[in-house]
Amino acid sequence: MMAGLTTRPYHLCFETLANELRLKIIENLKEGPLSVEELSKRVGAERSTVSHSLQMLRECSYVDVQRAGKQRVYSLRNGAFEAVEQIQGTKNIFHVIDDHIECFCNCECKKIRAKV
Repeated sequence: MMAGLTTRPYHLCFETLANELRLKIIENLKEGPLSVEELSKRVGAERSTVSHSLQMLRECSYVDVQRAGKQRVYSLRNGAFEAVEQIQGTKNIFHVIDDHIECFCNCECKKIRAKV
């Protein structure tokens, strides 16, 4: 059963995903890991803006980062979006967010911990 709309941090998840640049970053990372510079070129945004968006996506456990020399290479976190691709209409958006919260946010999300 779905938790109450005001008892779960839906607004934090929607806030993170309700941004065109962050969605473009996610779309590009579906193709594979990319550096900030590569992402910046692909999405047509300044590196600092892309870095800020990547930080938000990392805080919400949507992306992972690894060092490759002096660069940071970002990738989609395993499992973070697979539920969205698998449901194809069998769940509503709140169930998808519930699944994400249970799998990734409760233990790791800095935004949720700051609100508690």
